[in-house]
Amino acid sequence: MQNTEATRPPIQETENPGAGNYISSLIESGIDVPDPIGLTASLSEVLGEYNLDPAFLKDKPKEALLVAGVASQKMLPGLDEGAVARHDVVMQAILGTHEKEDPANDSLAEKAVEKYTNHELSLKLAEVFDGPFFADVRSKTGIRDVETSTINVRVLDVAPSSGSGLPKLLDLSSKDLDIFNAHKQELTRRTKAFATESGKFQDNGGMPDAWMSNDSDGKSTIFMPALSAEELIAAQHEGLGEEKVGYVLGQAQHELTHCFENLFLDDAFFGVGLALEERRAEYFSGDKQGYPDVKRTFDFILGMHNATVEDILPGDGTYNPLDTYQRLAKTVGLENMLDLMTALPSNYVSGFEQAGWFNRTYLRAGNDMNDAILRILRRAEQTRGEAYTEQLIDDYVDGWVSYLEEGGTEKAYVPDNLAFGGPTVLSVLAIKNFKRRYPGFGEYDWASAYGDSWDIEI
Repeated sequence: MQNTEATRPPIQETENPGAGNYISSLIESGIDVPDPIGLTASLSEVLGEYNLDPAFLKDKPKEALLVAGVASQKMLPGLDEGAVARHDVVMQAILGTHEKEDPANDSLAEKAVEKYTNHELSLKLAEVFDGPFFADVRSKTGIRDVETSTINVRVLDVAPSSGSGLPKLLDLSSKDLDIFNAHKQELTRRTKAFATESGKFQDNGGMPDAWMSNDSDGKSTIFMPALSAEELIAAQHEGLGEEKVGYVLGQAQHELTHCFENLFLDDAFFGVGLALEERRAEYFSGDKQGYPDVKRTFDFILGMHNATVEDILPGDGTYNPLDTYQRLAKTVGLENMLDLMTALPSNYVSGFEQAGWFNRTYLRAGNDMNDAILRILRRAEQTRGEAYTEQLIDDYVDGWVSYLEEGGTEKAYVPDNLAFGGPTVLSVLAIKNFKRRYPGFGEYDWASAYGDSWDIEI
């Protein structure tokens, strides 16, 4: 964690009234501001450029922190066109001035959801969410019980792409297995019809075991295909342990976490705050599922600042989004906070149907997970020197090696996350270190993937 002075004298105001008071409040809260006068001037310019009233800083505290991050990055030397474009996209997301998705698409999906909802199974699944399988998630997030919360539960009469572990779970007889297979075949048929009628899950690898959405009133709905829900319902009814339904349960726990006070900005769903929210969902659900790039990134960057994910996401039921934003800013600084809050996980980057306006636009301005790490590393190098950055690269490579040695299955993430969107000196260093540390990566052709196009020997 960064050490800061507890209090400082009030900062002189600039063109925009309130900017100096806001920067003073950041300092008093423990956020490190190396150049208060410069940041006040920069923040004043940003507020003026976007015609923001000073009351914005007080009325929208989460958004105000991100605006301060933009102002802080604008002070950095070598501000290029890419940085200017990124900042403008972030400001559009914060202010809600970006292009909106076609509401007709939502209407189409709502009709299909209503048509395919199995209300009886939905009630049974809600009871499971209030049962022992989800006790840890409820405790960490602060959800008292799902049934009386603002969370809807919907089971759809469709089948997940992962299949179903129900026959093995219940050791079905031959006769019961025939009945189950007929049931599964019908649900599979309905899955294709649902995808067509709703416009969902047609181009991102199929139907997941669980997902969630927020409506315009802030109410969350968690969805599960019938086969996945039946697996959890049967497991709880039979008193089976979590290990029997680990994969499906992990996805449901992850999605339930998203349903409780997520870290997205309201007008930038699946945009600002996405990576941090996915790290929260993984952490609060026991780190069972995917997003290895998000985990490695946050654990690595927090480790640079002598912190862990628990320092920004205490799992004691006291979690709330604003505190998380502030803890992140205190831990890594305003510039790095902005990059982590706007970084995009790998599986949202290409062809993912949930990639909405922010993802598409921000990617064009250069900001996937690797870009964010690279910018943070370059800042570290400017302040601490090359030797320090080289040690950080070693630590980052260690994280991926450990992930693979511990049985991590998402190997496709590894090359791009070591390449940092290169070619750069750091990219080559990371790949060479990884090749030396983990020769068991098979016959991956690093030269064809990167070296030839970079014109660099790796």
